[in-house]
Amino acid sequence: MNSNKIEAAYKKTSLFIPNHGQYSDDVAFSSKTKDTQFYFTKTQIISSMLLKNVDGAEDKSLGIALSLGFVNANDSPLITGVEPKDSKINYFIGNDKSRWKSNVPTYDGIKYNGIWTGIDLIMEHSEKGIKLNWIVASGANPKDIRLHYDGANSLFVRNDGKLLITHDHGTIEEDTPVAYQVINGNRIDIPCSYVMHGEYEYGFLLEADYNQSYDLVIDPLLPYASLLGGDGYETGQAISVDNMGCAYVTGRTTSSDFPTTPGAFQTTRAGASEAVFVTKFSEDGSHLIYSTYLSGTNGKGYGNAITVDSAGFAYITGTTDATDFPVTPGAFQQVGGGLNDVFVTKLSQDGSSLVYSTYLSGTAGDYGSAIAVDEGGFAYVGGETISSDFPITSGAFQQTKNANIVGFITKLFTDGSALVYSTYLSGNSTTSVDSLTIDTQGCVYATGQTQSTDFPITSGAFQTTNQGENDIFVTKFSENGSSLVYSTLVGGNGNDKGISICIDDERNAYVTGYTFSSNFPVTSGAAQTVRLGDYDSYVFKLNSDGTNLVYCTLLGGSDGEYGRGLVLTSQNRICVTGETTSTDFPTTPWVGSMPFLGAYMSFITMISEDGSSFIVSTLIGGDTRDVAYGIAKGVDDSIYITGTTTSTDFPATEGAFQTKKIGGSDAYVYRTLFPMFAKASVMIKKL
Repeated sequence: MNSNKIEAAYKKTSLFIPNHGQYSDDVAFSSKTKDTQFYFTKTQIISSMLLKNVDGAEDKSLGIALSLGFVNANDSPLITGVEPKDSKINYFIGNDKSRWKSNVPTYDGIKYNGIWTGIDLIMEHSEKGIKLNWIVASGANPKDIRLHYDGANSLFVRNDGKLLITHDHGTIEEDTPVAYQVINGNRIDIPCSYVMHGEYEYGFLLEADYNQSYDLVIDPLLPYASLLGGDGYETGQAISVDNMGCAYVTGRTTSSDFPTTPGAFQTTRAGASEAVFVTKFSEDGSHLIYSTYLSGTNGKGYGNAITVDSAGFAYITGTTDATDFPVTPGAFQQVGGGLNDVFVTKLSQDGSSLVYSTYLSGTAGDYGSAIAVDEGGFAYVGGETISSDFPITSGAFQQTKNANIVGFITKLFTDGSALVYSTYLSGNSTTSVDSLTIDTQGCVYATGQTQSTDFPITSGAFQTTNQGENDIFVTKFSENGSSLVYSTLVGGNGNDKGISICIDDERNAYVTGYTFSSNFPVTSGAAQTVRLGDYDSYVFKLNSDGTNLVYCTLLGGSDGEYGRGLVLTSQNRICVTGETTSTDFPTTPWVGSMPFLGAYMSFITMISEDGSSFIVSTLIGGDTRDVAYGIAKGVDDSIYITGTTTSTDFPATEGAFQTKKIGGSDAYVYRTLFPMFAKASVMIKKL
């Protein structure tokens, strides 16, 4: 490889390179971002950048040099490479062969060991620059971390918690830090802020007590975007996130080379033309912890919903027409009964085996759409069925099927061996359960759509009669599934559907989907009160007894939108995702939204607590078709979405597991932290 190609590869991969004599003796490692060279010594981090003049050429007179020094630190910490790479670098400097260096190793990161007593510093690259993670061992003092900027004109902590570093040619903005501990598998956030110790010196202030028996980490991992697919077609249908920030995705694949992992339950497609997949990503999206097919040999399978419990077991539901879909001994239903059957599967923590797997069906056709799990490990499944003999339990709310297609809700025992309860949900016409969630008492909240004119409604409900072709329903069941706590319709004079539901701590319900109605019940002062296209997405908040809408807003442009999923952030703001075909979809200018590039684009929109404004709204995608189907929230308020893309330029991030589309369409996982959360890492960026 010639020197130009080496340099191009070096710039692209942004690796950390040890000093084997190519630099002065005080430099331990070096690295480079797009426009900044970094040198790492035992006592400081030095960065230099040449800015470009008006002609686009680098200009030495515009150079910036800054150093970040470690105050009262160990003057000789051990600096080591982290995660060695296969790439090697050769240096042939001048004609003095003694200065030539070959096969210099490269690393994804570096670690300062014991920079202060009990405190390590790990550095790695992100799409924004160099990322610093401080690891404070149990018993060590985080107040020992003190940093000093040389070459800056001023340092200032703004009211929003960000650190501003001004220099001769501009200002660097460092996001507010976050600290956390992992205790018994759970992430515990500790409020953290910058504290100034002088004009150019700062550290970190923990704003709450923390457990000094456990390690403390200051700064979380950064967002990522990764593709996931083989040579066929993939769709990411649903996503869930565990306490460590690892994403679990399910969907469907036609690829015989879909990326599976050694030791996974099923590493080869069993013969079905379309199979379920279940994949667990690492927290930073760089690799797969496990990935498996889940299919029979003589039929198709679709993974439609996934959730993960606090111990890391994944629960999946969907639909299969395979007669030999993998089921476990002792499971509730060993044999499928219809043209299409619901399956419910609990996967081991490492993805290597099935804890249980069962059919859930009658003799006609059945479709599993939604799944949730409570703290006791009981799984709740929702969907639709045309089977008159779908398994229904005695004492359940509705034991008679009264339409061709009806919804169902089923609660399974923790080992998948029997049903706690199972009920139909419908009136006299087509009804589907598309999403459900549960509260701490085990009450199910379900949404979907119904054509029924006699859908079961409770006294005092917000809307008691069907207003159009299809209406949304929101139904809350009692803990034992025998009765309704409340049930209401929501809709206008057109075709309306509820696709996703979540609840808050006060048991208010939030729903998104789509509406074709010209008189959809938007509320006064909502962020968008007029439908602009043929159909728009929406978000509404229903009060805890189902009697009134707290707010209801539309969300869309002049063409069409589907709201596919929503989650509630820790600030009681709803984040909704879906897809749009509108070139004028409402985006917020203070977030770097992509331009509308393809026929369809995914979107993420955050809505204020009262529904009156779009706090953040951004498009995601490439040059053809990008659709978001699932959304989840991490413990640090990261937002994760999954879907499918046919775009060759989907914005995957450097270092992600898969950065290029392989087949006709690939699934994707996109993780983001919106700026107002102020929870990104301490960075040295664009110095």
